[in-house]
Amino acid sequence: MKVSTKAVILAAGRGTRLLPLTKNTCKALLLLNNKPIIEYALDTLSDCGIEQAVIVVGHCGDEFKKRLGNKYKNVAIEYIYNPIYEKTNSTYSLWLAKDSVKNDIIVINADTICPRIVMEEMLKTSHSIAMAVDETLTGELSEDAMKVTIVDGLIKNASKKIPPKDTHGDAIGIYRFQNDGVVVLYEELKKVVEENILDQLFTFAVQRIMDKNNVRPVNTRGLLWIEIDDHKDLKNAEKIVKDILKLDEQDRL
Repeated sequence: MKVSTKAVILAAGRGTRLLPLTKNTCKALLLLNNKPIIEYALDTLSDCGIEQAVIVVGHCGDEFKKRLGNKYKNVAIEYIYNPIYEKTNSTYSLWLAKDSVKNDIIVINADTICPRIVMEEMLKTSHSIAMAVDETLTGELSEDAMKVTIVDGLIKNASKKIPPKDTHGDAIGIYRFQNDGVVVLYEELKKVVEENILDQLFTFAVQRIMDKNNVRPVNTRGLLWIEIDDHKDLKNAEKIVKDILKLDEQDRL
């Protein structure tokens, strides 16, 4: 089934915690079971009927087009280059995509891999602003986990520094903005850029948005997923990805 939703894939970062592997390539192009990490996300988008994607690149940006071309399976790809990727973060990268998005987008980190059913749930939601959250992960989480606090069905806080008692889930790195939600997103990103706050993760802008707007979780219900930040994650992903692909195959039956 084709959908009008456009994906924005954030892939400009160098991935310094994966050095020396990322010295001459981008983290999202590292091979995972003989396949670039970003292709797992593109496979999921294609399987879900998404036909347009914007990839915001930076470090070794030309390598993406060499590998992926202008179309990957059923997904037409537009590339946007972040020329100051070394000094900025995903907030600024998403801002650069402003002229390429309209009223319905999925934002995904290039190093996030999840089952197709999670993306399908994100596409089904009617919420104008939504985040994919694993609500089975609560309390004491890893230092790198993007923790969230949920109150009365709304996400009230998203940060790596939320204390265990207020941690009600782990945001997996997939976001949906539609209709008024897209307007709210880019109004906030504009303010952040005008304030010259360019070195923050995208969740910095999301936190400012949720201070004034309803942001709702889409519960992934403990389904397997992984975000690849370091060498340990990359090693663990070898098995996790195989299990995710098995789940996708079972879902097709």
